[in-house]
Amino acid sequence: MKKRREKTTEDYEKDSAVSSVIAGVIMIIIALWILIVNITWVSFAIALLLIGLGAFFILRKRSEKRLEEALKDENSPQSVSYRKGLEKKIQRAAQKAHAHKGFKGELYYRTVKIAAFVFVLTLFFLFVMLMESTLMYVVLTAAAAIGALIFFIYSLTGKDYKRALAAFKAVGGSEEEAEREFAEGAVFRSTDMVCVGRNYIFGRMGLKTTVIPMSSVVWMFMNQKFQYNYYNGVYTGKTKQFFINFCTSGGRIFTYSCSEEGGILIIDEVHHNDTRVLAGWSDDLWKLYAKDPAGFLEAAVGAVMPSPYELAGKNDTRK
Repeated sequence: MKKRREKTTEDYEKDSAVSSVIAGVIMIIIALWILIVNITWVSFAIALLLIGLGAFFILRKRSEKRLEEALKDENSPQSVSYRKGLEKKIQRAAQKAHAHKGFKGELYYRTVKIAAFVFVLTLFFLFVMLMESTLMYVVLTAAAAIGALIFFIYSLTGKDYKRALAAFKAVGGSEEEAEREFAEGAVFRSTDMVCVGRNYIFGRMGLKTTVIPMSSVVWMFMNQKFQYNYYNGVYTGKTKQFFINFCTSGGRIFTYSCSEEGGILIIDEVHHNDTRVLAGWSDDLWKLYAKDPAGFLEAAVGAVMPSPYELAGKNDTRK
């Protein structure tokens, strides 16, 4: 019996494209069925949402594939357009980076505002469900409202802000210095948050904020990863992600998610505040750092320097 060939990523992507079209068609059929059976403003809104999602699933794979192929050619109209779009994103991100509310404003008041908005929004949906929907939807929405209330109460305690302040004090700073350092810094948000100050870098991942003294950072680089997504063993697509990495003389590497434009600006901000920090990925620099983090800067003298924005992607040799 002939041995079955193992599926490659390309095979999974083809399967995903077919599954995406089938899912889109099913969504549109369900939407039409909802409109035929019972027409209310709620059912119409749900049907409209399903039709939009269905069209998205049907068309997205083809457009993604065409764009990927076009971007491989640096002189293609799509590549030129991508670079122009990136430049505009960099300009907008640079303008927003210093328009923030400071240490307490970002880590306490902003969290409270978000929690309050989520709670009010869930209360609104609960009110709508009480007027129009069945018991099951009311129970689910009520559970969401209770969860939002718990999150709101938690945000009022300011535990995240207090932990961040304690982390800053642990490296020798005071509350006043934390406010000043953060206020003068540039803030960049993705899934994580990074604030580049004059003497410190604040990195927030989830509910944890780490304070990194600028003097301890010897190297930084961006990396790009493709996250291959599976559901119950079935390939469903890939997501491109960017990360910024701060390597310290003590051998620790702090990694935070960022947008492409955010990572570029973070590197620029760190270089503006501390020109001794090396930037950009290369295998040679990685070998030097892995061998001796404390002596990295001295060992790197005379090494060929990459572009500050050189990505550690498919050529990333880290283990």
